Amino acid sequence: MDLGEQADQKGVVIVEIGPDGRKEEPTGHPLPATPITRFVVLEPSEDIPRLKLEFPNAKGRLVSLQIRYTAGKDQLEEVLRDLDRIFPRWYARDWKETGALGPTLVTEGTAGQGLRRTVRDYLSQELIQHDQTERDAILKITDELLKEMEN
Repeated sequence: MDLGEQADQKGVVIVEIGPDGRKEEPTGHPLPATPITRFVVLEPSEDIPRLKLEFPNAKGRLVSLQIRYTAGKDQLEEVLRDLDRIFPRWYARDWKETGALGPTLVTEGTAGQGLRRTVRDYLSQELIQHDQTERDAILKITDELLKEMEN
């Protein structure tokens, strides 16, 4: 089932057939269908709490999710986890980062330093929240790759 079947009436037709053919007219019996819905999340910090309140028992609902988030403001993994808790039976989800471009990677004073120094400075800044052992290992691999490029 998918969103294309959202308005379909589900049911079963019962026909009794004997040795001489059909005994009675077929009878239709409706079946309760699993709700199928598409949600667009444009502002995760506002939309997720609202969806949680509006759909407290959505565990059986089939859901397609279109998610927009802003890097630096929204944490994508957290957004996905929160939506997964509300709609555990999602069957499709797509996300797109909608923030503006960040600041330039070349800061004042780094122009003209050369590729090796620029890459190391950038990685050092980006890895600042990582474990020191991990940072050192990544910078060592980076140095080796840069050295290979220079040769």
